[in-house]
Amino acid sequence: MPLRDVIVSTRVLLSIAAAALLPPSASTAQTPTARIRGVIETAGPAQMVVRTREGDVMTIALKGAVTVSRRVKATTAAIGPKAFVGVAAEPGPDKTLRAVEVFVFPEAMRGTGEGHRPFDLSPESTMTNATLADTVETTDGKAMKLAYKGGEQTILLTPETAVFTYAPGSADDLKPGRRIATTVEQTPDGGAQTSRVSVDTP
Repeated sequence: MPLRDVIVSTRVLLSIAAAALLPPSASTAQTPTARIRGVIETAGPAQMVVRTREGDVMTIALKGAVTVSRRVKATTAAIGPKAFVGVAAEPGPDKTLRAVEVFVFPEAMRGTGEGHRPFDLSPESTMTNATLADTVETTDGKAMKLAYKGGEQTILLTPETAVFTYAPGSADDLKPGRRIATTVEQTPDGGAQTSRVSVDTP
């Protein structure tokens, strides 16, 4: 499915408007892009076919030596004091932000995408990349106080929150059936390509 067709859909326009976990670089700011989440149907050395969460099937070319990051399932024990985390959250009935997913960055990636911004997980979701300053036990779970340059957020960690750590990966990790997230850019012929993919692995 050509990217030019994907971009005009309302669903993907929302994805384009939402910020990714890693902000786009200034050098690609003028290139039409879209945030894609989905499941790999087939994958090869030069491209992968993905069924997006909206139900579209699209072919994504792998640009050059694609960078692959593995998201590995973990427990809340991985969220240590002063950890640098990325928290995808949604507002609860009382408008308190509740963590849907927590990504624990390796120390070498501390500061990556620091800040608080809209996210593409759902229409009201946000992403907060920040340092864990404190935790407070509440009746609904554990409240995380997250500090970043210029602000802070308090986000509730619940039993339903998924926790992941990051690990380096390779194109060999792009296997059928695995969930991926990537930001694709439009190619001159209207196709889609990416140089960075995040993939869920066991």
